[in-house]
Amino acid sequence: MPEPLAGLDSSTTLFRALSRYLHGEELPALGIAPRSAAAVLPYGNSLPTTARRTLYRWGTATEAIDPERLGEVDVEAVREWAAGLYPRRGYPAVMVGSPNGAAMYLAALLGIPWLPQTFLIPVRRTVDPNEPREGLEWGRDHAPSLLEANPDVTLHQAFDPNQDQLTLERAAYFRVKSRRLGPAYEAFLESVLDPGGTLLLVGCELDWPTTRLGDRHVFQFGAPGGLRPEEYREPSGRVEAFLERYGSGRSGWDAPDADGESPEAEWGFEPALRSDAERVASERGYDVRRLSFEGSNELSGLVADFHRREYDRRGIDADRLLVDSFALLRPWWAHRTGSVPYWTTFNAVPDAESVEG
Repeated sequence: MPEPLAGLDSSTTLFRALSRYLHGEELPALGIAPRSAAAVLPYGNSLPTTARRTLYRWGTATEAIDPERLGEVDVEAVREWAAGLYPRRGYPAVMVGSPNGAAMYLAALLGIPWLPQTFLIPVRRTVDPNEPREGLEWGRDHAPSLLEANPDVTLHQAFDPNQDQLTLERAAYFRVKSRRLGPAYEAFLESVLDPGGTLLLVGCELDWPTTRLGDRHVFQFGAPGGLRPEEYREPSGRVEAFLERYGSGRSGWDAPDADGESPEAEWGFEPALRSDAERVASERGYDVRRLSFEGSNELSGLVADFHRREYDRRGIDADRLLVDSFALLRPWWAHRTGSVPYWTTFNAVPDAESVEG
């Protein structure tokens, strides 16, 4: 895996699980540990809370690259690596776009690849996780070299002290979204997509308040996962209780003013890619279809129902449910056991409610 990428991420882990599935294999331990270690990983839950928090905090820091090396990051090389993980054979369709676990299960059932638009680059730094203005200024200082080296991406700098309280202190979350397919993805499509095949654009239309720091750089304070956007900026009893639990000594965050909304950093779709995909499709005779949805969980019920119908058609009992979350994706096991997969974004209250619904 290319050095700048996070090993455990909603994009990297999902397409690695799908690519392994298309090779007829599983992805043990989410691809972050050897197969031999997979059996012992659950025992980490028995460690004291303080020890688990420390391991998690420093684990992210070990993946982060030095900010002085941001100018060396080559997103086109990352796209080439991603495309190279899939079996080189003919496909009737190829997905491109937003990371989404339900879409990955759909791709697995259809037996087609997905090419990610978004990649996470953790960057080493030391910042108070409850000081978003400090994080914003740090990003303003260090982002230009990355953007200059990669003129076909937009940088979404995510700063979420709710979900990333333990990791923000040691790492900045730089998520880059491709505005163009690029040579590697175009070459992949040309080599595997059947004549007249379908280019399926997977687009999560979820937006989030952001502060613009440049033409291709936005700062996103907060993220989906339990808190509403306004709770990050207005007095909230839940935020106050959360900060008290972590001993921060404050009741809320001093958030930078938002001056607009942008595609959500982790799940959202950068619309500039759509125009480029349509250009490529027109030049090469591909059919373009769009799979658009508002929230990241919105596809999950549809894909679960699609699996039930397909299992029924094949004479498989469709009475087993597999609920996955975030990067935990097991298409190989779901289909081997005839389980109906229902993917949730996280393990927060809204996700539990979506399963019940």
